[in-house]
Amino acid sequence: MSSTHSNSPVPVVGTVDNSSSNVDGLVFISAARSQTGGPNSDGVYTSGEIYNPNVPGARIFIDITSSNTGTVAVKVQVQDPVSDKWVDITGGTTIALTSTPQTRTLTIHPGLTAAAGSATTNTEVANVLDCKWRIVATVATAAVTFSVGATHLM
Repeated sequence: MSSTHSNSPVPVVGTVDNSSSNVDGLVFISAARSQTGGPNSDGVYTSGEIYNPNVPGARIFIDITSSNTGTVAVKVQVQDPVSDKWVDITGGTTIALTSTPQTRTLTIHPGLTAAAGSATTNTEVANVLDCKWRIVATVATAAVTFSVGATHLM
């Protein structure tokens, strides 16, 4: 599929959450997700593996359009090349986001000054993004309608 977002991550086909339809930059389509949904009915939604061979970072966009009393927290994980286990990137997690409408970013790049996010600010992480990474979104309390997108950063 051709895209104007040539610098955007493309999830691998056959992802855990197949709602992204494999469009450049789209990790999770906008949809209501509940605290009892997901593959294990625990409110945890995991993207498929995203391959990032030539750039050191990414900016993840979390767009919340409806939350009632629910929250969503987003984190980035990288894959250990020996054990194939997924590991959280230190600092690579948003706070529990709830206000609507709002768009927050989680940016990971070695050239950044780290800044913890808040309800009104974005999260910046001074770290390198590995070749294989994924996004995990955790919904708590009540359903939240949100989408997640990403772009690679040189």
